[in-house]
Amino acid sequence: MMPYNPGRHWILLIVRAKRETIYFLDSLPGNCTPKQPSSVECGYYVMRFMRDIIMDPSLAFEKKYAKGNQEAPYPQEAIDEVRNEWCKIPHQPTEKG
Repeated sequence: MMPYNPGRHWILLIVRAKRETIYFLDSLPGNCTPKQPSSVECGYYVMRFMRDIIMDPSLAFEKKYAKGNQEAPYPQEAIDEVRNEWCKIPHQPTEKG
């Protein structure tokens, strides 16, 4: 899994080398994933995509995000859960030079 920002918007790339397949999970309208309600949640949606995939022991994300299966936004509680988990991770200070 690789979060990727090609410019002002985060998406998630998933490479399945054995299947020679790359998946693009994008929270903007027109894709088969939960839709972000405005223009600022894309990073949280990418983190939620990763969390959902990792927490599913079957790793059946292809079926979960198949065309038409997921188009409603995540509930606010799902995004808040990711925010809260992220805040609990200890962060290292960066060096400025």
